[in-house]
Amino acid sequence: KITGTPATPGVYLVTVTVKDNDQLLATTDVIWTINPPPTLTPVNQMTAVGTLVSMAPLLSGGTAPLAWTATGLPTGLSINAGTGLITGRPVAGDVGRTMTVRLTVTDHYRLTSEVQFTWQIVPALTITTAATQTSTVGSPVNLTTNSVTGGSGAYTWAATGLPPGLTLNAATGAVTGIPTTRAVYPVVITVTDTIGSSASVTVVWTVA
Repeated sequence: KITGTPATPGVYLVTVTVKDNDQLLATTDVIWTINPPPTLTPVNQMTAVGTLVSMAPLLSGGTAPLAWTATGLPTGLSINAGTGLITGRPVAGDVGRTMTVRLTVTDHYRLTSEVQFTWQIVPALTITTAATQTSTVGSPVNLTTNSVTGGSGAYTWAATGLPPGLTLNAATGAVTGIPTTRAVYPVVITVTDTIGSSASVTVVWTVA
């Protein structure tokens, strides 16, 4: 009978020998794996209202199967008791609030780890600009009317379908340049914030 409490995680080759009254021996090798206890790492969260959440907690160690619980989650979010995955969409009622979430995991041997972190819900990211733009071949363009509300942190801009000769500044959203080709261009302008929220608007751009 082997008893005691393992102290160091690792994989061990154990040789077991038994001897009877006639001094006859039998030997076998056993590979013994000692898993580390479960350890959760807290990571504060920030999510825009309405954004689809799929967040897997940072866990090391533990022996499956694992059981997960969480308290204090924003309204609209829930945790999968078997995988720990937190999913859902935050609701408008929690905008501007910062919730304190307590997360617990228990492994096969009833060893547990518990962490506490904050979850902040910010307004949805929106972009507004004129639905139509008109420019003239050869005339300089300097469009700076793009405006953004909601989201969090610095914004990054991108555009597809701009008329030839025009470029967009990724840091400011300003469109500048000199159009070279007459046509009607459907332009999609997108802005992304530091927490991964994004919003897009389509502008019909006529170059005369």
